[in-house]
Amino acid sequence: MDSAGVRDLLCGPLLLDTQLFKGKASDVDRRIGGALQLRSTDNGEVSEEAVTLYNSLLKSRTDVSGLDSSQRLRKDYKRWGEGEGAYGISTVPCELGEWLKFDSELEGALAAHAEREGVGLLLVMTTFMDDKDVFSRQLLVYAAEEERQRTCVAFLSSQTFPSFQQVGIDPSLSLEPLSLPPSSLPPSWTGRVHALRQLNTRASRKQVQPAVEAFMTTCLSP
Repeated sequence: MDSAGVRDLLCGPLLLDTQLFKGKASDVDRRIGGALQLRSTDNGEVSEEAVTLYNSLLKSRTDVSGLDSSQRLRKDYKRWGEGEGAYGISTVPCELGEWLKFDSELEGALAAHAEREGVGLLLVMTTFMDDKDVFSRQLLVYAAEEERQRTCVAFLSSQTFPSFQQVGIDPSLSLEPLSLPPSSLPPSWTGRVHALRQLNTRASRKQVQPAVEAFMTTCLSP
């Protein structure tokens, strides 16, 4: 591989991980960005090349149109706990209504994924830009046991989480029921899955996971 190819390989992860040096960018990241001519070493201004590459990479990373539901759930998935306390969270860049148009058997895919991963509770965080080009989040809560799903939804909807404030985020997830057109809901949609709008869009999986852990510890401990 030539030097240009090596440079491209270095640029991609750096730009995505630091969100164009606006997110979690360390001093080392900034120095490397300067060395790769992605940003000015004088004023920190990001180059046009960096912006173009970042937008192209971001679009590719969030395009799940060629993936089936099983693949979407596995693409960005993390699991915690063991036995009865096991749970997992998938992040999927797709609006739920569009996903249901693509796969009317989505609940079956959720059930199969949860069984395959050995988790009694599965959450799916969807991310997308709405029709006003505003970043939005939705939350799906699935459990084979309907009572666990209902209890989890009630807990996440009613609690505040002080750990959010430590990173400057509102302490509530600000969840509200997601109204979907009846025509978009498949006949098989049951009480094992619940769809919500997450109005606190700053709370990513990094914040939601400890909230779910608190639910598992508080509500499922003997």
